[in-house]
Amino acid sequence: MKQFSFLYDPEEIRKIIREELQILQKNNSPPIDVKQDIFLDIDEASKYLKISKSTLRKKCQKMEIPCIKRCGKWIFNKKEITNWLLQGKQNSINF
Repeated sequence: MKQFSFLYDPEEIRKIIREELQILQKNNSPPIDVKQDIFLDIDEASKYLKISKSTLRKKCQKMEIPCIKRCGKWIFNKKEITNWLLQGKQNSINF
């Protein structure tokens, strides 16, 4: 049986493996924490956006607003619709 000899010290190999694992962790996006996200139904979203439910449904059907349809019901991620609102925001003029 042949014996292998390493040019590296086992501690150096561990260090290299740790460094490679850290690089992999940095490159991967963090997992989505569903617990932190707030989801709204159509009633809550229409109140939050201050528009009627029928207008909101039309925007959903035209895919004008971020939403998901599950089991026949529209669901909204509050962060996503807040960002959607901010994207359409106009800058005010200072006098």
